[in-house]
Amino acid sequence: MAPAGDSPTNCCRTTRWGARCTPAWPTGPVTSSGWCSTTPRPAATRRSVSPHPSPTRCGAGLWHTAGSVEELAEATGLDPAALRESVDRFNGFAEQGRDADFARGEDPYGRFFLGAATADQCLRPVGGDQLHAVRLVLGDLGTKGGAVIDANGAAVDADGRPIPGLYAAGNSSASVSGEAYPGPGVPLGSGMTMAYRAVADMAGQALPIAP
Repeated sequence: MAPAGDSPTNCCRTTRWGARCTPAWPTGPVTSSGWCSTTPRPAATRRSVSPHPSPTRCGAGLWHTAGSVEELAEATGLDPAALRESVDRFNGFAEQGRDADFARGEDPYGRFFLGAATADQCLRPVGGDQLHAVRLVLGDLGTKGGAVIDANGAAVDADGRPIPGLYAAGNSSASVSGEAYPGPGVPLGSGMTMAYRAVADMAGQALPIAP
């Protein structure tokens, strides 16, 4: 994403989760913040962004509301032509019922957040006389780093051998799901499970491993 307040060099791109448009550099590293633009939706389908911005957010410049795409671009410091191009591109996807950029809604996890049954229900055109832009910043949800552990929560060395007396669980260990993120609760659920197994192993009562 382009830094907040800077114009993207080429175009804006719609993001996959809950966002309509975020400024993006066509190449280069992801930076710390960007903008998400959206249009009001029925309360039943609104999961990602609160429909009622607080005065604190507005006063801090984190939330802008405007009557047109061009006005929204001016409020956020984005290139009006680039923002218009991005909105038009996304609206084209909404009309077709398929997101060619990010396949929005084509997996069950994505549909869950909108209460949708099909991918096309996750695509609604951006328009009307009230448009919002919300600043987004990077944050931590969990970690994929940490010590690699075995089935008993024991940390292992580079050769996969348990290191005596050293155990890890939760975000202190490498994720049990590898590079995948199956859904909410993976760090907590695996952390509790592996901690339980680790304590049993420490006590000399290692738990069996299901075949």
